Amino acid sequence: MMKKKFLSLGGIILSLQVFSQVGINTPNPQASLDVVGKPTSTNVFDGIIAPRITGAQLRAKTYTQKQQGAMVYVTAADTAPSGQTTEVTSTGYFYFDSNLNRWQKLNSGTIAVGDPTADAFIDDPANTMVKLGAASTGTARTSNTDFVIKDNGRVGIGTQLPDAALHIKENGNTDSNQLKVQSTNSSPLINLERTGTNNLASGTELGKISFNGKISGSNFPLAGIKANYWGNGATNSSALTFSTSDRPAVVINENGNMGIGRYDTNYAMSPTQKLDVDGNVRFRGVPSSTMNSTDMLMALDANGVAKKVDITTPVSALVATRTGPSLKTADGSAAIMWFENTRLSDNAYLTRVDSGTFKAVKTGLYTISITAHFDQVPEGTPLESHYRGVSVGVRTTGNKLTQHYGSNYLGSGYTNITAVFIMNAGEQFHAYSQCNKGGSYRQMEATISVVYTPL
Repeated sequence: MMKKKFLSLGGIILSLQVFSQVGINTPNPQASLDVVGKPTSTNVFDGIIAPRITGAQLRAKTYTQKQQGAMVYVTAADTAPSGQTTEVTSTGYFYFDSNLNRWQKLNSGTIAVGDPTADAFIDDPANTMVKLGAASTGTARTSNTDFVIKDNGRVGIGTQLPDAALHIKENGNTDSNQLKVQSTNSSPLINLERTGTNNLASGTELGKISFNGKISGSNFPLAGIKANYWGNGATNSSALTFSTSDRPAVVINENGNMGIGRYDTNYAMSPTQKLDVDGNVRFRGVPSSTMNSTDMLMALDANGVAKKVDITTPVSALVATRTGPSLKTADGSAAIMWFENTRLSDNAYLTRVDSGTFKAVKTGLYTISITAHFDQVPEGTPLESHYRGVSVGVRTTGNKLTQHYGSNYLGSGYTNITAVFIMNAGEQFHAYSQCNKGGSYRQMEATISVVYTPL
């Protein structure tokens, strides 16, 4: 039996010398090494066992180009993979690639035709992730070009330590710090959607974009955009808040009102107008032009709410005259004065009720001036003054009254009066004459003018 084994070994040596081919269990090897198994024998275990070694033991060795293609079976992943064992993060068959100067794992899957490089994902249980192996050319991936998927579902691009569901870390290249969404023949969309089993509650934060940076040695939020829901679970009321210096600066609320510069202790902003500014306003680059008759002034009420005010102020609202004469009794009763002839009238401020009564259209300051001529004024009694003329007054439906006695005249003379009232829209007024000397007197020609000034 010993002789037979010796002869077999001698045959192998002879075969190697003559044919440069080795056959195991075969006298006719068909390749450099041809191993023929014994599939029908249950007591013989077919197979070839490569050298078995741990990842740490493999890391202690340094392979060169002379070992190109060497194959081992790693029984335990390298506990600190680096250098040639960077990819030795799991058990299995590995071969040495001197071009990459590292050990590569034999893929268990298929490699597409035309893509023979080892750029598939590989397991890295030591770091709880799978990662992209090599670059598309088969060369080692450079620093900060990582593409990993952690066991907790986080994806890292440019980093092996993603701290969010998707963590993209730029690598210093000018084009690497950009995120582009492109769509052909449709509108690109970035959808931030908050979901749940229940309807949204008022005040719920829907999502935000935060711009952070390092100050005083730590990262802080500096600016951002945030969306909040303000409905009742059945409406779509929502608002946007724009922050600067880590506090709200501009808000567009659920009514479409924009607030600028207004915030309180809990950072709630409540603009009440389409534009609500808490602070001074400055306009730059306003073009120069001329005034038009339809131009308006902008004024602010006590609460700072803007309103339009007529720019042509004060404005003449009425000029009217009467020609007379009209006989009136001098028993002290008030006789309404008529002004039948309209010389100027602006119905935007004042309208006629009848020949002697007028109505304010807008609330404001009304200055009423009257010059009236009277004649055949009675002499009167000494107690009433022989020479005192006829009184003229202006009365409003709001119980406002101004009255002026006529100058000293006897028989004929003029009475002038100016009444200044703040009248509300819809309030009416009329002018009257009055004489208490007995007998009668005559209203002759008269003129009334009204000037409106907005408040």
